[in-house]
Amino acid sequence: MRRNVTALTRPRRAAVATIALAVVLMTGCSNSENPAAEVDGPIDTMEELIAAAQAEGELTVYGSPPEPALLAATEAFSEKYGITVNTIRIVGGEIAARYPAEKSAGAPTADAIILNLASFVPQALEEGLVTALEDLDIPGYPWDFPEEFLRPEYGTAVVGLQPRGITYNTEFVSEGEITDWDDILDPRYAGHIGVPDPGSAPVYIGHWYTVGEQFGGAQQFLTSVGGQLAPNAVYASGAPATAAAGAGEVWMIPMNIGGLTKQAVDQGAPLEFVIPPRTTADEQTILVNSDPAHPNAAKLFAAFMMSEEGSLVMAEVGGEMSPFDTANLPELWTWPLELADEQKDNVVNWLTGG
Repeated sequence: MRRNVTALTRPRRAAVATIALAVVLMTGCSNSENPAAEVDGPIDTMEELIAAAQAEGELTVYGSPPEPALLAATEAFSEKYGITVNTIRIVGGEIAARYPAEKSAGAPTADAIILNLASFVPQALEEGLVTALEDLDIPGYPWDFPEEFLRPEYGTAVVGLQPRGITYNTEFVSEGEITDWDDILDPRYAGHIGVPDPGSAPVYIGHWYTVGEQFGGAQQFLTSVGGQLAPNAVYASGAPATAAAGAGEVWMIPMNIGGLTKQAVDQGAPLEFVIPPRTTADEQTILVNSDPAHPNAAKLFAAFMMSEEGSLVMAEVGGEMSPFDTANLPELWTWPLELADEQKDNVVNWLTGG
């Protein structure tokens, strides 16, 4: 089934310009406007958890999803519960460096993190930097959350999905020309394709290798894709790659995400995004600090992001998909996290020639 950006999203507010690091204070009702008594003793109900979280009054969240999606999720939480959220958007690699350093130094850090599932997630759990969701004693956990998106081996759950697909410029590629991964090998696209540097993030390695294995073998498929690339068309990351497609430098960017495409479309770029019927996906997970400054607010935020309401807010604004959107999800191939390290050199060499 072919899906485009507009079919996956219902814009709710203007997109916020993406920046490398944004600190935004989301203020809902203050504690003085919405007083909450301290809760003594164990918390056995969600009502008690809400009251305890409101008594704490604030929360700090680090997140790697596209900024408009991250801000939409934290703003919705703030508006719903009257809790101030300090939202800091940081790319995954920076979170993996910054958060452990802050923990080691005893410095203030995030109460909760929304992060793409990568090797840092099990590492953080193993090193005691985060607490597994099932060990937080959140009342009712895991509620009606789709079981296939629970990740107990990593102590987390998938609260957002970014299916990998193909972004194309509508001035050069017609609707319906691209529907599946092997369509990008058509000779007429030779010299007109760009890619984000596969070595820039572990997820690119896992996604490319997994897709390649389904289309004749990773080495053969990725070498063929590499032969289609335009000169100097390996970009530092997905954002400049998408911008290059929007400017017509290349006709298409495979292994992209809908969120980046949507941001460019919102700014007027003539782009469309196609999700193949079988693909891989970035899995946005929720983590909770093992010693948060605001423990009850962190628990409540995790519960909110695991609700249909919370996950859909992030999905709709970011051009993503929710784990509750089972009717529209493509067939998803998953891969073990260790694949990113095992196959990094191969994927980079096959796809870009080293």
